[in-house]
Amino acid sequence: LHMLRGVVGSETFFDILHEYRTRHAFGVATTADFQAVAEDVYGEPLDWFFDQWIYEPGFPSYRFRRRALTVDGKSYVEIFAEQTQNPNLVTVRMPIEIDVRASNQWTTRRVWNDAVTQHFLLPLSGPLQDIQYDPRTWLLRDTLTASGSTAPVGPPRIVDAAPLPGASLRSADLQQFRLVFQH
Repeated sequence: LHMLRGVVGSETFFDILHEYRTRHAFGVATTADFQAVAEDVYGEPLDWFFDQWIYEPGFPSYRFRRRALTVDGKSYVEIFAEQTQNPNLVTVRMPIEIDVRASNQWTTRRVWNDAVTQHFLLPLSGPLQDIQYDPRTWLLRDTLTASGSTAPVGPPRIVDAAPLPGASLRSADLQQFRLVFQH
């Protein structure tokens, strides 16, 4: 239930509980009934969540590595996330909160982990000072290891472009483009 609250948000979670009680008070209900209420209130399918946390065995283990980057004068952190549980278990799909401190301010970022190994690139307001993975413990997990080793280099990503996508352009603007890649 705590993880579902992390996925849908506290307000929606308590709305789900209220609606579930309204529909099933003094009666009998199943997990499928609870899922149906959750989806009705949330407004999106949650079978991906219930399938992996209710009907599949086991739970994940995570290992995170990072590397700080400066690209074109701007600060970033590249995070390499690995699910290290038994390969016979399902790959878990979940949002993961990451708290990042830069310029003496903490910022919470949320990334969507849906692969055994995955790279995330997060822009920062200044040089990386600290990082915490799943600080509010939204994930039911076996282990979470934040390794001091440097993350492997991920695929190149565009971090800046000029003109920006979707900008109104004149024909004179089409003579010069600028793309900045992380590498």
